[in-house]
Parts: sequence; C-alpha cells; structure tokens
Amino acid sequence: MPYAALVKQNQKAKSLDVPATGLIYSVAINKNDHAIIGGKGPSNSAYAALVNPKGHMKVIKGLPTSGAIFWVSVTKKDHYFIGGQNQDSVYAAFISADGKIKPVHNLPQGLN
Repeated sequence: MPYAALVKQNQKAKSLDVPATGLIYSVAINKNDHAIIGGKGPSNSAYAALVNPKGHMKVIKGLPTSGAIFWVSVTKKDHYFIGGQNQDSVYAAFISADGKIKPVHNLPQGLN
C-alpha cells in the first residue's frame, strides 16, 4: 500500500490521499512547501500529484497509461519537472503550477 505524508518542521505528519494501489517512487519539496510526488498508480499507470503547503493534492492528468514516474523536481518558483517511463520508452514533462503537462518531445524510443 503506497504512503506519503506532508511533514512540517513541528515534526507532525499529515497523510496524503494517494491511490490505494501502486508505489510512490519520488518526492520533492521546495522552500515554499510546494511539493510533487511521483510513482505508479492503479492499473500500472504513471502517477504524479502536486501538493500545496496545506497538504491538498492535485493529481496530474494525461500521464502515460502504462508506465511510472521515477523522478520529480520542483524549483523555488514552483516549476515542476518529471521523468520516468511510458510503456517501454523514456518519458519526461514540464508541469505548470496548475497541473498542465508539457511533454518533452524527441526522446529516444525503447530505452527505460
């Protein structure tokens, strides 16, 4: 069962509402307490979500239906980048603060 939590400096953890099946592979948080999590969701689909400082999540729509998100990053200006797998090929995308995807094109096929 996947688990992720928002942990504040007061050392209190707030559980996040992640899918009941799958795995969480990567988490990133910036100084503004904006975060992104990535992994594998239900039905072996790629999964990623933005998390605001209060722990509210926005699931990223339009990710690969077969694959996973292995790497996530966030800048101090709330710009997000994800990387992973789309079936048997590499996948990467920029994510806006409102959850819109801009996939990276011309990546090699058949590598993961």
